[in-house]
Parts: sequence; C-alpha cells; structure tokens
Amino acid sequence: MRASPLMGSLLAGPALATVPILTEASLAGCADVSCPAAGGTSSSSNDLVGESNCTLGGAVLRRVGIAPEVLDVPIDDNNITDIRKLSLTVATQAVSASSSSQQNFMKKQVYTQSYYLGAPPGLNLSNPAYPKGCAFIFQHLFQTLPIPHEVEDLETTDCSPWLQQSCMDEITGYVDDFRAEHAKDDGEELPRCQDLAMYLEERTRTDKNFHCNLIAGAVNITGAEIIGPDAPSRLARTTGANNGCNPTLPSSYDLMKLTDVELILDADGSTTRPTGGLNGYTPVMSVLFDKLLYSQWICMKTMSEFNKESTGTKSSTPLMAGLVLFLATLLALMML
Repeated sequence: MRASPLMGSLLAGPALATVPILTEASLAGCADVSCPAAGGTSSSSNDLVGESNCTLGGAVLRRVGIAPEVLDVPIDDNNITDIRKLSLTVATQAVSASSSSQQNFMKKQVYTQSYYLGAPPGLNLSNPAYPKGCAFIFQHLFQTLPIPHEVEDLETTDCSPWLQQSCMDEITGYVDDFRAEHAKDDGEELPRCQDLAMYLEERTRTDKNFHCNLIAGAVNITGAEIIGPDAPSRLARTTGANNGCNPTLPSSYDLMKLTDVELILDADGSTTRPTGGLNGYTPVMSVLFDKLLYSQWICMKTMSEFNKESTGTKSSTPLMAGLVLFLATLLALMML
C-alpha cells in the first residue's frame, strides 16, 4: 500500500485545516478470499460466470471489492502514532427476479451496494473513548464514476484519475467549516456523520465556487460512522451453505456492516458502456473530525473474474479498443 505519512494534528483552533491524503492499495476480489463461486452462464442476468455466491447477513453478494488495511485510524486523540488499520469492502447484492422484472419496463435497474469494515480481531470501534470518525461515499447521480478511456485500469484505490487535489481540498475545507460552526456550541456533542454528509451535499450543490470535476452539482453523499460511539459493533454473519465466506483481508479480521447505497443503472448494469456502471469506481473519504484533523481518500470498485477476462480480451483486440474509444468520445460530445 502506498500512502503519504500520517498527517494528523491536535485541534488548536478552527483555523487549522484538514489535509486530504490519497491512499493507494491493490483491490482484491472474492477469488482472493475463496468466496463460493456462482454457477450458471454469462448469459444469465442474475448468476454470471466469475461472480461470487457469498451469503452474508441474509444478502447474496455477487461482486466484491476489498481494499486491505487501507484506512489508518488513530485511537488516541493525544497520540496520533497509535493507529489501527481498517479494511474496506464493497459488494453488489444479487438482484431478485421479481425486482428485475418490475424495473425492466423502465430499462433501469436498482442495485444495492453494501459497504463493510474489516477490523483487527476484538477491536471495539464503538468505544466512546475513541476519536469520532466517518466514511463518506460519493456517487454521481446514484452512479459510479467511469474509467477514463485514456487511463489503464490498474484496479487500485488510487483516486487521482478522477479527483484533482483541488477537489479534495475543497471538500475537506467544507468539513473544517462544519467543525468550526459546531465548535461554537460549548459542551455539545458533534452531530452524527449523516448530518455532516447532508451538510457536504448541500455545500457541493449550492456553492458557486465549487468546481470539482465529475461530481460538481450532482453528488449524492452517504455518511457512516467508522469509529466512535456510533460505529458498527455487530459482526456480519454468514448464513446458509456459504458459511465460509468472509470477504475481507487479512482473513483474520472481523467484518462489520457499515451501510448500503443504491445504484440506478441501465438494466444490464451498464457493464458494456464506458459510464461506470457495475464496473465503475466510487470515491470514499474517511475523516476524523472530532479533535484530530485527518482525512483519507480512496476509490472502491467491485471485482469480477469474468470482467478481468473481458478486460484482457479488450486490451488485445484493436476492434474492441476502438469501439470503447468511440463510445467514450460520443458520450463526451453528448455532454457538451
């Protein structure tokens, strides 16, 4: 994993600014953690070759992306070097046949993506003595971000192909504004992460000086606690015949449900178009916003062995590469 050094500092006053850090780690999929494989054929809409059949907490997970030990979480306000490393998992749930048939008449399909935290065994993230921290999931019109046609998909958490440094600076600046506003309320607890998510969403939509590429004016933000009193504490349990499924790394880590988000995509999941879809990336920002000033950015995507094979074929086939380039150019012209 490549990351800048931990840049936290104690809060001496609202004027101090949170420094956003890009963190890069290789993404893993279900094949890397021995998830049960789905059967069927690639022509089946709900049971694709190369996808998983992991049943976790009552949900069947088809596509999984795992970022191992990607979030650095200090557990002591007074000692920023005392950190624990958390892993993040995103998984796309299987679409039921009834749901698929009801929505196909609109040529749209709603997919549920679940986010999970992986933590060292026995670590109680909801300990009230720990700093308060959040994860914010950024979607563009309830969709993922497309892979730029001129950029090779290295399947890592690096957000630099999508987010400029100035963009991250602006958003973390809004976090500082939020903290400064609530610092005036002596003795009151900081609001929950959902409140900060709504604040960020409003600022990104209404601030005329906000010019973040790709998400300006059309961002949906979901907030969830990753450390502090409201952080998840219940383990995500596997059920049914697939009780060996534990989609996190290291494999010894505990897995806890963080939150769900929805994707509104074309009926086929937009897997054949350069518009993100099930193959696209979603930016996630983690923030410690209680006393520490610390922020990390990673980009998550779900992995599929079937997609990996398709990617290899496209890179060696000039006709397919030309088709993708044509579609990307056409999309860009339509957006002018």
